[in-house]
Amino acid sequence: MKSAEYWEKRALDRESRANKAADAVLHKKIYNSYDRAATQITQDVNKIFTRYMVDGKLSENEAKALLSSTESEDVLKQLKDELESITDPEVKQKALNRLHAQAYAARITRLEAVRERVYTEMAKVSDDQISKTKSLLGETVEETYYRSIFDIQQGTGMEFDFADLPKKSIDSVINENWSGKHFSKRVWSDTQLLADEAYKTISTGLMSGLSIRRMADQLDDTMLSGKYAATRLVRTETNRSYNAAEKLAYEETEIDEYRYLATLDSRTCEVCGALDSKVYPVKSAKEGLNYPPMHPNDRCTTVANFGDETLDNLKRRARDPETGETKLLNDNISFTEWKKKNNIVSSDFEPYAVEFNKSATFNVSIPNYTKEVSDSISSACKKVAELGASDKKEHLILVNSKTGKWELEQIGDKGSVGDDNLFEHIKNNPDNSYSFVHNHPSGEILSLIDLNTFFANTQITSFVASGHNGKVYVAHGNKKPMQKKCAMSEAFTHDDEILKDLRKRLKEGKIDMADFPRAAERLRVNYLTSNYCDYMEVQT
Repeated sequence: MKSAEYWEKRALDRESRANKAADAVLHKKIYNSYDRAATQITQDVNKIFTRYMVDGKLSENEAKALLSSTESEDVLKQLKDELESITDPEVKQKALNRLHAQAYAARITRLEAVRERVYTEMAKVSDDQISKTKSLLGETVEETYYRSIFDIQQGTGMEFDFADLPKKSIDSVINENWSGKHFSKRVWSDTQLLADEAYKTISTGLMSGLSIRRMADQLDDTMLSGKYAATRLVRTETNRSYNAAEKLAYEETEIDEYRYLATLDSRTCEVCGALDSKVYPVKSAKEGLNYPPMHPNDRCTTVANFGDETLDNLKRRARDPETGETKLLNDNISFTEWKKKNNIVSSDFEPYAVEFNKSATFNVSIPNYTKEVSDSISSACKKVAELGASDKKEHLILVNSKTGKWELEQIGDKGSVGDDNLFEHIKNNPDNSYSFVHNHPSGEILSLIDLNTFFANTQITSFVASGHNGKVYVAHGNKKPMQKKCAMSEAFTHDDEILKDLRKRLKEGKIDMADFPRAAERLRVNYLTSNYCDYMEVQT
């Protein structure tokens, strides 16, 4: 019987193999889909507008006129033909339904053509990502299952019979929902949101006079956000499939217990850290409760926990029925040789919502606000953080910055809050000014969308993000004039300056591509808050 160190090493080795396979699929296949989409979209825009531009730009009136002119009759047919090549039936139907729902005539405007090119390309990305992920997960389940059984035989020194992994078991793991939703639906949702953002980038860029090169840079950054979402999804699904295969191996070899094995480093969350080394019955294993993945981007795994009863079961299974002798495994046999011997044909192969900090005061004192108003905003900060930590959603409290009265409260979703009713309320009270108080579950700084809303509305005199961890971010004070009409466009216009060093580090491999979108947003936010308003960060 091998030592505990052996079992941990083998478990981590299996996990490492699965993660390397996932990263290979991401870097060599899925990321390329996003790059091809960006290239195709940029080329289409370039074809339409280049010959009409002067010094790489269009005036607003010229852009409007050009965008409203009609495109060739062949454009719609070409888009429909491209959608027919999509292999996933659900993605194909959704994409065709969208195109048909627009009720286009035979001819469409150039703006409509650009829009549908964006959505067609992202549908193709969705199809490609789903296909590649399914193949990866199937290979991960199969490889992990057999390697786990092989390692158990190696570790115990006993050669026992085991069942081949049926295809229906592999399919069952692939088709399983995680956190209430199948990964293919998450891919479709993510790519559609990305299409919205990409189209907004292009249409805004054309109207604001951005060059094709600048729009291409912004589109690349948008695609980086898509790559980040894809990375998070693929790594989470790989971890889920890997651990599901481990559980299948435990059940097949009649192992009764497993030990939770957390990755212990600076990135380990409190939930996973608290579970490390705890032992649970295999029959009671439940994802998100006592079995990984516990959350997106989880890096934890499990290891078989051997007791006397487990070893007795293995010995009984290893005993030759004719001689009564225990069959021992050749210690020197490789996994490849073992697969051949057993006739196995297989392929080669952060938590979102931070817990509420009960010791935090959430007290903020905003310059030029009365103590009464600041105290009211502080109370609002505490309330939205506490509510958000409970239901994992964003919450909003609109505070009158003259009286301190809470005039409106809203509940959003995991990533946003604030609907038409909010802005209608502000519009209907033109004599009032407001503090927009909402929670950021992850404890992150104000987002670009936050600042866009802040700068676009003169009645919002402060914009507050309250982290569940007790850190509060506040944009306030006099808003300085911008060259562009919106804060996001203003930041994007200065991307060459803002992102110069970050892009260099990315090209040099000093940062992970998946980290680029968030890092870029931080830099853009820092640029806006440093140059166009007053800003404060308070650790309460």
